[in-house]
Amino acid sequence: MSTNDKDLSTLALSGAVILVAALGGYLWSQAPLKSSRPANPGLERHEAVIEQRALARLWQDPLAAVDAHLKTQKARGAGSVARGWAELAEEIAGKLIAKPSSAPLLSVLLVMTDGSPYVEGTEQRIRDRYAVGAALGAACYVPEDGDHVGYVMWNRSDPPSSIPFEWYRPRKLRDCDPGAPASTLFSDVLVLWLSDELFGDRPLHDLAALANQLTRLVEESPMAPGVKPMARVAFRIVGPPGSAMLRSMVSEAKENRPALSWPATHQDDTDGLVPLYSPWASVSSSIIYQSIEGARAREEVDPDQWVRDQLRRAGLDLVYRPPTDFALAQTLLNELHLRRVREGDPIAIIAEWDTFYGRNLPLEFSVAACLNDHRGGPASRCSSHLQGLRLLANPQVQRETVPWIHHYTYLRGLDGELPGGESGGAAPRKARKDGKETDRSLDELERPEGESQLDYVRRLADRMEEDSDGRRFKAIGILGSDVYDKLLILQALRKRFPDTLFFTTDLDARLLHPSQYEWTHNLLIASHFGLELHPRLQQESPPFRNNYQSSTFFAVLQALGHVYRTCPACPYEIKGADSAALDIAAVPAVYEVGRTLLVPLGSTMQALNPATTMMTRGPAPAAPRAPDVHWARRLATSRWLPIAMTIFFTFCLIVPVLRSIPEEILSRETAQFILQAGVGLALAAVVAVLGFAWAAAQPNGEPLFWLEGVSIWPTELIRLLTAILCIAFFRLGHGLLAANQAALTSRYGLTESEAYERSTPSTAAQWLTRLHPASWAVSFSGSAKHLAALWREHDAYARTQWHRIVPQTTVLGMLGGLLLILFGMPHTPARGSVAWWVNAVVWVLSTATLGLLVFYVVDAIRVCTGFIHQFALEQTQWPAEIITPLSEQRKLPADLIGEWLDITFIAERTKVVGSLIHYPLIALFLIVAARNRIFDDWSYPPGLLVIFAVTAAYILACAVLLSFAAEKARGSAVKRLRDQIYFLRAKAQEPGQGERCTQQIAQIDQMLRDIEGVRQGAFAHWSQHPVFQALLLPSGGFSALALLDYFLTQ
Repeated sequence: MSTNDKDLSTLALSGAVILVAALGGYLWSQAPLKSSRPANPGLERHEAVIEQRALARLWQDPLAAVDAHLKTQKARGAGSVARGWAELAEEIAGKLIAKPSSAPLLSVLLVMTDGSPYVEGTEQRIRDRYAVGAALGAACYVPEDGDHVGYVMWNRSDPPSSIPFEWYRPRKLRDCDPGAPASTLFSDVLVLWLSDELFGDRPLHDLAALANQLTRLVEESPMAPGVKPMARVAFRIVGPPGSAMLRSMVSEAKENRPALSWPATHQDDTDGLVPLYSPWASVSSSIIYQSIEGARAREEVDPDQWVRDQLRRAGLDLVYRPPTDFALAQTLLNELHLRRVREGDPIAIIAEWDTFYGRNLPLEFSVAACLNDHRGGPASRCSSHLQGLRLLANPQVQRETVPWIHHYTYLRGLDGELPGGESGGAAPRKARKDGKETDRSLDELERPEGESQLDYVRRLADRMEEDSDGRRFKAIGILGSDVYDKLLILQALRKRFPDTLFFTTDLDARLLHPSQYEWTHNLLIASHFGLELHPRLQQESPPFRNNYQSSTFFAVLQALGHVYRTCPACPYEIKGADSAALDIAAVPAVYEVGRTLLVPLGSTMQALNPATTMMTRGPAPAAPRAPDVHWARRLATSRWLPIAMTIFFTFCLIVPVLRSIPEEILSRETAQFILQAGVGLALAAVVAVLGFAWAAAQPNGEPLFWLEGVSIWPTELIRLLTAILCIAFFRLGHGLLAANQAALTSRYGLTESEAYERSTPSTAAQWLTRLHPASWAVSFSGSAKHLAALWREHDAYARTQWHRIVPQTTVLGMLGGLLLILFGMPHTPARGSVAWWVNAVVWVLSTATLGLLVFYVVDAIRVCTGFIHQFALEQTQWPAEIITPLSEQRKLPADLIGEWLDITFIAERTKVVGSLIHYPLIALFLIVAARNRIFDDWSYPPGLLVIFAVTAAYILACAVLLSFAAEKARGSAVKRLRDQIYFLRAKAQEPGQGERCTQQIAQIDQMLRDIEGVRQGAFAHWSQHPVFQALLLPSGGFSALALLDYFLTQ
């Protein structure tokens, strides 16, 4: 063996070992749960301040900026507050007095935001401020001071709390609405940032008190003597920041409405009511109504109207709310139904129970499931949303009515991280010499003690596995308000439930980060909004970080009058001379997390953003794509058709090149096969892409992507091409075997007249006999040792191969079906009935052609193996016209020449037969690779792995047995020749026989060296052996797929 061959073999073997080691490490290692929550300095309360401005960029948290400013002032030993409400009131009065009475109004936006000191509260305030500023910019306003925020102290809290504020004015260097009358614009906008911690259990009273205090101070200002400047001020409330506070506000409005008093300011088109825009509170009105009224709740009452009436009687007009959680639950159930999760299939719901939102969202999901169940039985007792809420509020009744929905709970802040960067876990983070924190060990992170709850997550996963014993969960929903908790739960459950659909609510860019893709891949997200709105609304603003930013952006645009509608059922319009109705509606949509894109799946209802529902993880958003575009236009803009056409035209250009290659380099049969297979595959790819594009364009269809990991169409294309490739391999293998047989027949004097005439069964009994397993065996009679007779028997088996191939393929298919039933059917991530049926048909077609190809090759190998076994049993008799010339040439007896001819014949036959092993293994690799997660959320269940492994092992075992049979035949020939040498050496001792015997011994020695030096076909060196080369195909292919997946995820 040459050095190069040895190095190549060693390198290939090393690569295979590394692949096995990496695969084992991935499958059996258990990574510790790690939180991606960043450290947060938290907020503190201070009393003394000197200046009324704090340094803060437009993207900073206004509360944290003021808090940091107060810390600085306190460290400097500052005294009492120098400026406050009176100064702000004088500033407002000055802006109003300086303008004529015909000037536009001044708007005061009371923006209520999350005031919690935890990291999620800080992030929410940053996002709220960004969304409010973006909306003001889209409405043609700019900040007066983009580097600072003002603040005043609110003395109704103990200790007094700061209220940041900032001013916006109309943009001067850009005419946003050239045809709009001047009275439609606000002259100035004052934004007051109100932490929800400022309000107790009476938020409406506190809001009214704040507005009244500001109004009184402005009217008492010495800058406005004898005038009513507040008549030109319009208050707008953007809030509350959560569903619980909205429920409190409605309850307060119902119980204490006579005590509420709002300032007499200008409230246009609201009947003197203060407009309320609630972008964050998604709780349904039915839950608010039922929780407040209790047993007094009546079916005939419209909960939405009831909530509006309560707030109107308290002086508020609820102008805008996002779609409700009940609408999200309905949207999720519709999506699960498209993915063949039916009523009665086990579904797990994991939700936080320490928030109003987390307690009620699972209830909404159960009610939606109860209303959607039309099978009869207990679930049919749900006749309406309100009645379902009342019925399923009892946990026991809920378990009896919708027993397929399993509920689990947890507490927010699973990682135990506290404000100020402190860890609530049992073990603190360890610091390295460079100042960076190191990862804590699994034992330290998940110790069952302290404030960290990571150990609860592991036990929750264990309990869910026990509960799903027998019937695995078809879907798992993680419904909570903390994204970091969702990510931790996904880390704990993804490997435990590999074939389960995971879904959640509320779109957040943190779920799309590449570092989280291992847990969030193919996560279904139902969301009220996308990350960006209609292009006419979004304008220059980049996509937001979560759906609540989009909702806030949309709410502020309405508060500013930039977007409006004339009635609740009317379409939205944009203010301006070119105003036109926008074809938008605030309804939920579903998204799926892809490798680099957030893929919109649409909804059974129309999405708010029909023009752009996709964004990349990179710095720039992807080009807008309309989900209602005609399928042909979508195909023309996709990459699939250009790729398929490129392959087709490339083969067209290769045709003349292949035809000009000398036959010594590329045989005519191989060139013809490449041409026909290549053109056929290219044409099939074009037809398949057209069909898949049509299927993807159907209502609720499977999306069309290549390497996003969210589409089954790449898998179906590979399977379809595999089926075509199997048919091409049939033709190529048959041609090679026939050509080799004809060449051997001609070369060794096996004339066609001696060929076997196949008998065709004529009766049902004869057909049944052919189908009996005993008839599948390949067993040569062993009675005839003449090569012509053996060749006729070999040809007999070859001509009747389909009588063995078809029954064995059928049995293999039945065995595979039983294994899948035993171990569990593989998960199919298809969306919609069209995609599901296409997958089923293509899967059956590809596996059937693969099975036929496997047994075609195996049968050829078994026939060849049985044929070769006859050479080892006894010396073969060769035709005289072949062996006589060789005997005379080498001056050896004909029987000794036959030994060398046997091995030469075996090498030439097995060179072709052995090479067939590559065909089914290539097709098998493609079938296995088609289920790779690169394309979609495929997995490899145990039953399928057993089928793949048994198939590959069967093919390789037959090839190894062929090699053993060949080596046994060579060993028998060598033994017979060496016995002849021993005989000649003894005979050489006789008088007059020495010289003749010595010559024959030399001839036999040379023949032995020739026989032992045969290195082709079944006698090839192990590094060049077809079995070893066949083993390298899948290892190299899977390594390439692993590398591709790695680089695509980075």
